[in-house]
Amino acid sequence: MGIVVRESVYRSVVKAFRVVGFVVGVLVLAIGLTIWYAMPESGFGPENIARVNQSIRDYYSQKNLQVAEINLIRENKQKLSGYIVVRVPGLAEPVQKTCTATMDDQSEKFVWSCGG
Repeated sequence: MGIVVRESVYRSVVKAFRVVGFVVGVLVLAIGLTIWYAMPESGFGPENIARVNQSIRDYYSQKNLQVAEINLIRENKQKLSGYIVVRVPGLAEPVQKTCTATMDDQSEKFVWSCGG
């Protein structure tokens, strides 16, 4: 003796499993893509650029100079370039300096320099 399953019931169950499998697959794919897109990109993102800007401002403030403007543009994920405008006490005109910043891809530590 065995269990007799009608062919139509069997086909319905198989069809249901296929639909459930498809839905689960789509959900896994959607969750995976969401996690992948949500992961921060290494290198200079908006938060790190803000950290560089603040570091530059802090440095020149310690030298009793006022930073009037900072404009750093991301060249690639590990390099920024641009300029700053500094007001020097005793000088009528502000001074513009060329700046670059680089970042280590692994630790997100950065180094910047502004000169000439």
